[in-house]
Amino acid sequence: MVENDQTPPSEEMQPLSVTPSTSPSSNPTTPQVMNLEERFQLVRSVGEECIQEEELRNLLEKKPLPICYDGFEPSGRMHIAQGVMKTINVNKLTKAGCKVKIWIADWFAQLNNKMGGDLKKIKTVGEYLIEIWKAVGMDIDGDKVEFLWSSDEINSRAHEYWPLVMDIARRNKLPRIMRCVQIMGRSEQDELTAAQIFYPCMQCADIFFLKVLMLIVADICQLGMDQRKVNVLAREYCDDIKRKNKPIILSHRVLLFPLFKTCVMTLFSLFSFLHKVGLTPHFMNADMLPGLQQGQEKMSKSDPSSSIFMEDEEAEVKTKIKKAYCPPQIVEGNPCLEYIKYIVFPWFHEFKVECNPENGGEKIYKSFEELVADYESGGLHPGDLKPALAKALNTILQPVRDHFSKDPKAKDLLKRVKFLHFISSDHATPLHWTVRSIYLLCLLGGLEMSKSCKGLATELVKCLSESDCVKIENRTYKDCAGEKSPSIPNECAGLRETYFNFKRGQACSCFSLAFYSI
Repeated sequence: MVENDQTPPSEEMQPLSVTPSTSPSSNPTTPQVMNLEERFQLVRSVGEECIQEEELRNLLEKKPLPICYDGFEPSGRMHIAQGVMKTINVNKLTKAGCKVKIWIADWFAQLNNKMGGDLKKIKTVGEYLIEIWKAVGMDIDGDKVEFLWSSDEINSRAHEYWPLVMDIARRNKLPRIMRCVQIMGRSEQDELTAAQIFYPCMQCADIFFLKVLMLIVADICQLGMDQRKVNVLAREYCDDIKRKNKPIILSHRVLLFPLFKTCVMTLFSLFSFLHKVGLTPHFMNADMLPGLQQGQEKMSKSDPSSSIFMEDEEAEVKTKIKKAYCPPQIVEGNPCLEYIKYIVFPWFHEFKVECNPENGGEKIYKSFEELVADYESGGLHPGDLKPALAKALNTILQPVRDHFSKDPKAKDLLKRVKFLHFISSDHATPLHWTVRSIYLLCLLGGLEMSKSCKGLATELVKCLSESDCVKIENRTYKDCAGEKSPSIPNECAGLRETYFNFKRGQACSCFSLAFYSI
């Protein structure tokens, strides 16, 4: 880790002593001789969607070391889906002979106003994410995986990069670019800055910009389904410039951990209120909002209390899994089963459940289909499944916990990232204090109405800047309620009653509760 952010972290950061996970899936150490079909099936298993499969097969046949492009925007603490699933996918690609170039999009995070647009803070988060992947067992031996900082790469070859970005922008109409804004976690209806509109053109250019040996650009784009539109934009650009070799798109599943079922009606009231007063919460993907309003249990992975972070303590993981939505005998929309399918089985190739003797004793499932059949029939109860899931996840996460507790530099890095996660704002446009008072209202109501809403509380806190937190510490609850803010609609009578009956006192105490729930 580098304390001086003026020095490129990719050059100066020293590798730390890390004991990676011993799972055979997580850290293959000896390359295996694989035929074409085996390589194809392994690479294909990374994505739920592939554009196009025949192109992928031809690529693997003609090219022994394809270049795979992946990337991430440093924006806060790493949840288990980002940490473990990316490790699983990268290790599959390297096992199949691919060289993976991971683009650390620090400039893009700045454009998207992550960490308040502070590049120094963004670089700190980027260093933290790299250390987690090292600790959990990403196959980074030799030159299989390379981390590239966008700010360093673009600055070193600006004369190549910016003409490419401008050419992509010139060849596309604004509506086409606007359809790509979901890659930033935004929607077309959001009020965007000019920088955010330029963002898709830059991400599209990255695919062609990642040169290796000064000749080759990325062959495969391995990103989440939420990035699909900009990947398709890259293929369309190839048509425009008459380029025959298009990047192959592997879009993997974006795993979202659910809100607890007890929170659904509370959140419905909160969001109904926000929309009633003309506000749209920006901390969630807009595509998820209709599902929330229909009573679906899945919510954004950005909710801290419903996300398992890579360095969470063992007890925290157990508590979060215990509270997770897991209806008996129901598979569709069951988040616990999704975690088992996309994390546990790819990592261990089996799932072990320790049931009570009257329920059959220990069960070992060798396939997800076998598990589903037993769960649907009632042979496996959530009370037995949840502890087994928590145990499996804790086994995966233990090397990360050990690393961040024993290494002084890593420990300090995590402490700083946790603090940045609390004080950062995802808003490009500052909100008026009246509007922030409404967010505070929802925070207070949510905290009082359900103890399971701590995650919502921290997300609402993230809508406030450091200066706002200072202001709130010096303002009483009565002051916050007394400002000229829109009246609470009658439809939210329960929230209104909670608000006005809440214990009067310093608002900062509520923020302290939210802070310590992170």
